[in-house]
Amino acid sequence: ATSDREGFREAYEKLELFNDPDRDLTATILPIAEQMKALDAVVTVDAPLAHLAGSLGIPTMLLLPKPRSFFRPWQWESAKSGKCKAYPSITPVLQQPDETWEPALAKVQNWLKAL
Repeated sequence: ATSDREGFREAYEKLELFNDPDRDLTATILPIAEQMKALDAVVTVDAPLAHLAGSLGIPTMLLLPKPRSFFRPWQWESAKSGKCKAYPSITPVLQQPDETWEPALAKVQNWLKAL
């Protein structure tokens, strides 16, 4: 598990991320929704942000850890098919049991380039 975390951290550090220091994203969900609607796409993990982006219909890439690492909620059960039944705008990307995060993040990078 430690090597998975290290691999994710290394891959994460290679990404260019947007952060707005003028927004307190913990105060209310409205600023988050406003910012999401201004984006071309969202990349996130299984969290309230995925549900929000999906409910807003924003193209979203959802990163999910190895299937055995945790209990996956029902919303993401269709992730193996590459589709999300609950939110059609979400494309789930599963980390495979024998992979680091690099292949999953490469899929995200290719997806973003294609937008």
